Amino acid sequence: LEEKMKAWEATPEEQSAASLGGLTPGGADGFDIGLAIAFPLIVGSCLFFILFPFLGPQLAAGDFAKSAYEGEVGGAPAVKMAPAPAPAAAADPWKQYTDEASGRPFFYNAETKETSWTHP
Repeated sequence: LEEKMKAWEATPEEQSAASLGGLTPGGADGFDIGLAIAFPLIVGSCLFFILFPFLGPQLAAGDFAKSAYEGEVGGAPAVKMAPAPAPAAAADPWKQYTDEASGRPFFYNAETKETSWTHP
């Protein structure tokens, strides 16, 4: 068979029998779906074992998602709250205007439609 293959006299059936079922290096007919699925898993697990010594202490301490308001008190996380803003003072319904005739200031309440020369 080797002599026939060297002389290019082997039939396709003989070449198939001699070359592991017709699989040739570089041919698309040798695609292995199992290897295509396993390769990313193999690479991922290798990266995990390479990076775990660096990430392990942070994972154990839980340092990844610490916000700016969190600290640690006695080993337990403590949340520091910003003080609540003071409630807005009730708006004064009385507004100051100037009387055009006399030039004197007066006050007007738009809710009650009252006027006064002094602030009530």
